[in-house]
Amino acid sequence: MNHRLGLLVMLLTLVVLVVVGCGKKHSDSPGTSTLPGAAPTLAAGTTPGSTSTQNTSTTPGAGSLQKIRIGTGPSTCLAPLFVAKEKGFFAKEGLDAELISQEFDVQKDALATGKIDAAMGLLDKWLKPLEQGMNAKFTAGVHFGCLKLLVPANSPIKTVQDLKGKKIGVPVIGDGPTTWVSRILVTQKLNPRKDVSWRSFPQPELTLALERGEIDAIGLADPLAELDVRSGKERTLVNQATDAPWNTQYCCLVLLNGKLAQHDPKTAAAITRAILNATNWVREHPDESAKIEIAGNYVPSKNAQLITDLLRSYNYTPSVEGGYKAVLNSAKQCKVAGILDDSTDPVKLANTVFLRLPGLEEYK
Repeated sequence: MNHRLGLLVMLLTLVVLVVVGCGKKHSDSPGTSTLPGAAPTLAAGTTPGSTSTQNTSTTPGAGSLQKIRIGTGPSTCLAPLFVAKEKGFFAKEGLDAELISQEFDVQKDALATGKIDAAMGLLDKWLKPLEQGMNAKFTAGVHFGCLKLLVPANSPIKTVQDLKGKKIGVPVIGDGPTTWVSRILVTQKLNPRKDVSWRSFPQPELTLALERGEIDAIGLADPLAELDVRSGKERTLVNQATDAPWNTQYCCLVLLNGKLAQHDPKTAAAITRAILNATNWVREHPDESAKIEIAGNYVPSKNAQLITDLLRSYNYTPSVEGGYKAVLNSAKQCKVAGILDDSTDPVKLANTVFLRLPGLEEYK
């Protein structure tokens, strides 16, 4: 009896050891689930049948890139955005950028609400919405010179002061050209609200309105402005690319969604840095940049020489502090022009809407 009891105890002990051993083996298996009936769950970075962990960093070729959305438009001067995408400057910063072409009003709302993460555009177009509380931040200046103030080739208007009492045409009242021309008038002691009158026409009709004498001058962005000049029917009264003081003040800046810029400065800096690095590339390779714009159908024109000439004329010299100074100058002149509210402090506005990000020290 005692002999049988001893054998039974030994048998039970052996069974317990086997069960415990099997349970321990499964619990030590990396990345597997111990829930009853659950399918095995792979540990992050592993593949079926593999126990090695893949590199999940955001550097190119080392894993998935962080997806971002960039608002664009059919403007020649936006070449840094197109180049950053096509030449891998976004990817080098660990970013997978989707470029989304949008009308300004759509882009403005998308940037404010975070439907897009960044954009690049005319300072004078964005300043008023920012004053009104739009949630976005400027982070750097990109280039000078994509606007022109034009008059008919045979016009008696020779100086800005000759515009007093004249009618000025723009694509949209209150847009970038309107604000910039208003700033020009202010520098010449003219009141944009009292000394001139404004008329709006769709861009293709501005030249016809000028020819018919319905307006005396037009404020217009390239490439249409440059095409008008090359036609011989119009001449430039003020060229933002060559005439002081505009040729030393940034017209186009990088903008980021405000929430992203303030709560994820690392990504915000990476987006800005990619665009600024691409800006330098555009300056050094205008011919290739023009080809990229045409091949990617980023701009409507297929005139490679025209696009190349325009890119060469824009001073693509990215700068953080230069961008801030441009915002401050514009705010001060817009206050005098009556574009900003009477209660707005231009200095406080500039400090509010411009954000200096870490990691952009090389672009002071």
